[in-house]
Amino acid sequence: MKQRVKAPASVKLVQWLSLGLALVGILRLAQTIQQWTILETLLPVSPWYFALSGLAWGCAGLLCAWGCLRRWRWTPWLVRITALAYVIYYWTDRLLVADLRSQPANQLFMLGLTALALAWIFWIFTRPQVKTYFGEAHDQHNQQQPAA
Repeated sequence: MKQRVKAPASVKLVQWLSLGLALVGILRLAQTIQQWTILETLLPVSPWYFALSGLAWGCAGLLCAWGCLRRWRWTPWLVRITALAYVIYYWTDRLLVADLRSQPANQLFMLGLTALALAWIFWIFTRPQVKTYFGEAHDQHNQQQPAA
């Protein structure tokens, strides 16, 4: 069993952002179900797209937040993969599904913000205190020392 260690502020922030992602995903799912017939008539894509993507991001966000809380060793990997997947999803959705007339206004800003957020997520998990929190630093130290 892992000792009770206080999470670094950056891990807490990732945890809260993950919970935010989960909340938005769950709300997307709930609103899609509630407004299904209206969405069928208004949108060029099926409401299933919104329902399933809401469910997927809700589950992904909850899993990342829970992993941060429980200090699972594979959480840094999970958060990185989730962040990459979300960037791909966001830009695919923005370029293929969203209203094309509103895109040029802030597309460059959003591209910069996306790159900054992704770099920040990857940077967080390189920090020594974060590695220690998830047990990575201890594992690497044990692997480098020869067995007696």
